[in-house]
Amino acid sequence: MKSKQKEVYIFTSCSPELKKEQLALWEILEQLQTEWKQKRGISLIYNTHPDTSHDPAVVKYDIYLGVIWTHFSPPSYPFGSGTFEDFHIAYQRYSQDNPAKVIFFLKDYPISPSKIDGEGLYQFQKFIKPLKDKKGLCAYYYDRDEFCIAVKQYLNRQISFISSGGYLKRES
Repeated sequence: MKSKQKEVYIFTSCSPELKKEQLALWEILEQLQTEWKQKRGISLIYNTHPDTSHDPAVVKYDIYLGVIWTHFSPPSYPFGSGTFEDFHIAYQRYSQDNPAKVIFFLKDYPISPSKIDGEGLYQFQKFIKPLKDKKGLCAYYYDRDEFCIAVKQYLNRQISFISSGGYLKRES
């Protein structure tokens, strides 16, 4: 009899200004995919943005990981931004007691005044204000190294929880 293999679905969105973090996230996911497959037979199925073929309202995930700094991605209807749309839908799912784990990694690093997008920064601040009060929903980082450490710790904790019979309901 063939044994069932667990799969953990991870969906990520990243502000376009954070290319280094997006590349680092991809590398971390590939590394964790290898480690968890060997360690416990768990496959990580992950989608990273920008990939317009994956609608977050349709994509099923166990873990949502959003990364942002000073503004969202370029406008898209009706949310004003694809990244904002991803974040909004993930937060709605979280608010409705969906078993998916949601976290937003917020870059806390100075930016030159000449590069500040005032409207983008306003929209960003408006979105994250209610998130700051929710325990475990936001994590702050200063640079790429801090980001990598925080993301790897978070994902390992969540995957470990799932692999020990946590909220995961899907098996192939």
